Amino acid sequence: MPCPGTALLFNAAFLTVLAVTLRFGVAIPLIAIVSGTVGMGLSAVSGGLVGWVWGRRLFNPEVIFYSLLSVAAAWIAFERCLHSTAGVGSRGAKLTKIAGRVSAAWSGCDGFA
Repeated sequence: MPCPGTALLFNAAFLTVLAVTLRFGVAIPLIAIVSGTVGMGLSAVSGGLVGWVWGRRLFNPEVIFYSLLSVAAAWIAFERCLHSTAGVGSRGAKLTKIAGRVSAAWSGCDGFA
């Protein structure tokens, strides 16, 4: 019998993929606005599921790996959205700048200054 958190981790992975699809897969202008917002909400739900599983098994390497992978995928996918909403000089802008540098290092692109 699989671990009880396995189903939640699979749901979190599915919601992350669905969130990225909604964020980048819809090209119709009016629908893209709504789907981007729904994608961000699904990403937050995915993060909550991952946190729920990880909270009970803090030192399990397998759970840590899948949790960090899911959170990193959501963070990288939505960093541009965070950058556009963060104010100049705010904590959000500083964190977004760090996220941009991290994702640029992972993806091999220049990122944004």
